[in-house]
Amino acid sequence: LVGIIFFYIIMHSFSAHKEFRFILPILPLVCVLSGSAIRRIHLMNGAKNRRRNIIVTTVFMVLLNFPHLMFLATIHQRAPIAVTEYLSEKIEAESVHAILGESGTNSRRKFSAHFLMGCHSTPVFSHLHVPFTDIETWTLDCSPSCRGNASATCESEVFERNPLEFVQDSYMFGDGVTGDEMVCGANCKPLPDFIAIYDNNEKVLKPFLSSVGREVARFPQSIKGLRVNTKSSI
Repeated sequence: LVGIIFFYIIMHSFSAHKEFRFILPILPLVCVLSGSAIRRIHLMNGAKNRRRNIIVTTVFMVLLNFPHLMFLATIHQRAPIAVTEYLSEKIEAESVHAILGESGTNSRRKFSAHFLMGCHSTPVFSHLHVPFTDIETWTLDCSPSCRGNASATCESEVFERNPLEFVQDSYMFGDGVTGDEMVCGANCKPLPDFIAIYDNNEKVLKPFLSSVGREVARFPQSIKGLRVNTKSSI
């Protein structure tokens, strides 16, 4: 069993695409070996010390796994959920303020949020909902039809290659110094109310971010963080 487990892990280590689900087939084998080892530990030094061995083994396993549990439960890949929760709360507060403070009616308010990140980075459609509010979202295209077309280049790939050039082609924004507007490409979009990016793109996108608004939130996301920018008018 040990040989099978190591062979499986080594073979998958050569793959550039790694996910936890890829090792699920060998977890039953790992559990069998772990159970056998734990049983031998419990039977060490005879039946007289079995209770002590069980307690020591249990405490050791809990202490060994607790840091990993806390990291996976509170930090690792937390940002995709946290950013949508934050945007929902922020948009709801702005929407209520607009309804009660400006119109006094139940008119709908429109907001926009663009996620300039990789493929399927945030659960937008399942989490970003606010009553009496229309939220226009844009996520970079990485659909199966795009990825399956050898002659096409997905939006997510174009963005990763040159983030600043991508936003310059996608939006019209000032240069941050003279106030002059820069002309964008054929697929020009109006600036959204909120933009979410990974913080590893922060430096290269600084000319764009400094000219369109300000940072309002930042969320830990394992190795890479996630930040949210909003227009100055929000």
